[in-house]
Amino acid sequence: MKYIEQDIKMYIQEKEYIDTAIIPLVPYAIHDDQEMVLTSFQQELMNLYSHQLEQRLKGRIFLFPVYTYLKNSLIDNEIERINHVIQEVKKQPFNEVFLLTFDKQWRKQSSSIEGELVWLPAIKSGNLQSNEVREVIRSQIIDIEELIKESWS
Repeated sequence: MKYIEQDIKMYIQEKEYIDTAIIPLVPYAIHDDQEMVLTSFQQELMNLYSHQLEQRLKGRIFLFPVYTYLKNSLIDNEIERINHVIQEVKKQPFNEVFLLTFDKQWRKQSSSIEGELVWLPAIKSGNLQSNEVREVIRSQIIDIEELIKESWS
């Protein structure tokens, strides 16, 4: 389920069965042209990952809107903000909260985060429709799916 009206209405009726939240973490850049290109590509890539994951585990996970932050933000401030979001999400109640990111900053601080951080090595650029890129995405989606399913047992 996604954060859209139709899915929210369904979620409200079926909340007892949907116990896992997915929150994508995506930076954006404003002042550096190369960083803007890189972070915009990461946004597109994260959309692919998160939507495919939501489709594969539909009915058991809830895909929240992307959590965005400035690339040059202080990570400690972002950890405080995301932990507040996670606390609110767990009140719904979601037993598991997974955060998806390509950003190494989060990985270095994962012990301070109240959710399960899933760091993915990022594809820097390329054609998202190419067979090679699609195969990398498919392989990583399977790995993430297994990780989430393990948390259910």
